[in-house]
Order: sequence, then structure tokens, then C-alpha cells
Amino acid sequence: MMLRAEEDTEKKMISRKGEYIWREENYRK
Repeated sequence: MMLRAEEDTEKKMISRKGEYIWREENYRK
């Protein structure tokens, strides 16, 4: 579960640089 939290943080950082990037990846999953 800790790994999930860290991944969430990275996704948030990416969202700041490009929301569409993490959003598209999320939809792909």
C-alpha cells in the first residue's frame, strides 16, 4: 500500500507537468 501512495505522488507531480499525460495513462489502465 505504501508503494501505491508513492505512485500517487508521482502521478500528482506528472499531472502538474501534464494533466493529460497521467489522465490518458489512467484511462489506458
